[in-house]
Amino acid sequence: MLEKIPNEVFKKLSEDYLTEQKEVRINIPKMEIELENIKNSLTSADKFTERAKKFLDLDVLTAEILRSFVDKVVVEEKPVKFSRTADQKIKIYYRNIGYLGDYTEKSDIAEPQYDFEMSKNGELIAV
Repeated sequence: MLEKIPNEVFKKLSEDYLTEQKEVRINIPKMEIELENIKNSLTSADKFTERAKKFLDLDVLTAEILRSFVDKVVVEEKPVKFSRTADQKIKIYYRNIGYLGDYTEKSDIAEPQYDFEMSKNGELIAV
């Protein structure tokens, strides 16, 4: 035969259950919004994929094709103004998908290296 659980244990289990139910009621609307966002992003990705299938055998990338995939391109300022070698962030926003992540353009131009010497009249000169 089953024994009766003590009142303290029942009270603790009941409190835990009620707390969990309250959290679930609070989280359901948040989860529904998140689910809707996921559904929208899947629909957007499907649209992008369907558009991409039209251009599988490309020989030349035209402005029209580029505009059909890219919504906008944001080129941020260089951290060091007028530097030819500073990295520069470029953000590409795709149609129906949005922004996917940072792309940093790395310059392949080497920064010129100079050695300096003090001239006889006290000026620094590059050698």
